[in-house]
Amino acid sequence: MTTLDDISPPEPRSLAYGVLFPSALAEMHGATDRPFVMFGHDALDASAFFSQASTLNCLAVRTVELLELALADIDPVGIYALSSPERPGEAGDAIRRFRELVPGRRACVYGAWTHDLQVAAGHAVDATADGLLPMNCDAQEMFTYLFRIFEGVENDYPVPTDPGEILQGLKLAFPNSPFWNEADEGSVATF
Repeated sequence: MTTLDDISPPEPRSLAYGVLFPSALAEMHGATDRPFVMFGHDALDASAFFSQASTLNCLAVRTVELLELALADIDPVGIYALSSPERPGEAGDAIRRFRELVPGRRACVYGAWTHDLQVAAGHAVDATADGLLPMNCDAQEMFTYLFRIFEGVENDYPVPTDPGEILQGLKLAFPNSPFWNEADEGSVATF
């Protein structure tokens, strides 16, 4: 049986607006070559991880300005956005700009810094995101959740308009993730 450790990741390619991380698994399984945009904080490391552990080709983009350049050149399957600590609010700006510039429905996922899931879900709804990735997610559950979001977009499920919808999706998707313990401890939102 082939494992992820047996697969050598393709070399990333630098582009004018970011770095493209092709997925060896995408090629092996005939998945789309359209990239999933990883925006903002830690976009390079997140793209490297996602492209190695899934069939998602990932494009790491650091700023809204570079995102706009990228979207003029690529046809993405969606975006995951996490604000940089020095630029709070940029994840929401990136998702809203993505929705403005990309025709048709695409998966938009908001990344949270806070353990306060109610606050994070509110930010995700404000950003017009389809879902939310909290801190310290279980990786296997995270990929299952992301692909559920892709399926929901493909089936034209409506974008959540209430934080409760986001929280309900998290409860179903992440029954065992460590972030529930942190959320229950009442951690204060960072930004």
